[in-house]
Amino acid sequence: VGNLVQVLMLRDFGTPEQQATFIPPMLAGDMRWSFGLTEEAHGSDATHMDTRAVPEVRDGVAGYRIDGEKMWITGVHVATHVMTFARTSGED
Repeated sequence: VGNLVQVLMLRDFGTPEQQATFIPPMLAGDMRWSFGLTEEAHGSDATHMDTRAVPEVRDGVAGYRIDGEKMWITGVHVATHVMTFARTSGED
């Protein structure tokens, strides 16, 4: 049950590959996720998030560079993964 929010997020917004890779081990309890949303200046208001994700290629692998600060991430001390919310475009 601890991963329920993350499972639902992946079910509704994840790619088929992400769903196949992450959902089964999450439901089996083999993968524990935390939820990185809260920021000091904005609390849990995702519409005013300062954390940014910028496309970047590193060592020939496409991905994102994430810049920002998250806080109060419940369960991060036992998590194997953290679902981090970041703005990819637009203003607050």
